[in-house]
Amino acid sequence: MEIFISYASHDRPVVQELVADLKDMGHNVWFDQDLAGGQKWWDNILAHIRDCDLFVCAITQHSIHSHPCKLEYTYAENLNKQLLPVVLEENVTISLLPVMLQERQIINYIARDKGEFKQLSNAIRNLPPAQSLPDPLPDPPTMPVSPLAVLQSEIDKPDLTYEQQLITYHKLKNHLKDPELGSDARKLLEKLAEHPSILGSILKDINESLQSGSVTKLQASSIAKSSEHLVGELKKFAGDLLQNESEIDTENKIFQLNPGEKVEAEEQAYLLRGLWQAGKLTITNHRLLFKFSALAPTTDHKPVEIPLQSITELQKSWKMLNPALAVQTSSGDEYFFSISKGIWYGDRDELITMIKGLMSKQ
Repeated sequence: MEIFISYASHDRPVVQELVADLKDMGHNVWFDQDLAGGQKWWDNILAHIRDCDLFVCAITQHSIHSHPCKLEYTYAENLNKQLLPVVLEENVTISLLPVMLQERQIINYIARDKGEFKQLSNAIRNLPPAQSLPDPLPDPPTMPVSPLAVLQSEIDKPDLTYEQQLITYHKLKNHLKDPELGSDARKLLEKLAEHPSILGSILKDINESLQSGSVTKLQASSIAKSSEHLVGELKKFAGDLLQNESEIDTENKIFQLNPGEKVEAEEQAYLLRGLWQAGKLTITNHRLLFKFSALAPTTDHKPVEIPLQSITELQKSWKMLNPALAVQTSSGDEYFFSISKGIWYGDRDELITMIKGLMSKQ
């Protein structure tokens, strides 16, 4: 049997042991041993996935979070390949595996003893026959590009604005604890620190991060050296204006649901209207509603109402250094919402997926 093994590069030593055991069972095993990268490397991987009889997922903490691994087993699924997840670490939580893998028979191969060897061998022998490839073939996944490559290109620019420096710094910080990207992320932080346009406030935090081995949050006092206005914005994002719910504007409290309307989600949020205005974003099955805090610095506290059927585009964006959800409507209006719990790193994908799902039911 031709077996393809998908794994995270960090786990190569333990995967080589699995490969040896599979070969002892009499199987032909292919796993990527050329880590040079590039399109030819990726095309070679996809070709071996198409040619294999069995696709084995080497499950570890690293492979669960590996984007290339996800692309590989999703492609194998689309090709009607037999998928066999094999757990190689004790700290793997099965309930956190992708549904696609949870639905398969999962083999524990941690101890690599006689009993597990026999269990793995029997599982492979009892698999249904391999299916034919679909016709036409599904589109192959695009070659995964390291997020550090994009950041490298950003740092190579001759001039970087304050916003570009800040965003690049935070993205690199997020990768420092990644077992596969951490070392290279540190090198790029060092390179960013030497950039000719680097500002003192950013440099201070980079140096602290490199010295301590961990990155601390940017302090408002550091940012103040570059812009007093940004300090005020960060204070707003700290949630100071959202502590006293009793002061919410009276008109906002009058919001009533229409017949058949129900609330899907509510988030403390900010709406960009000159400045960031504090309030609450309510998502119903019919509309988006933003209700201002009574303390929001605006003279118009009338809630902002956006019918789902009027939305023409939803996307993630950055406004005034903050991650925002951009909403465009058929009337040409554009709104930017920033969710309080995601001041710097808020994942807006979940909200976009929710809103698009509701829109599809209109």
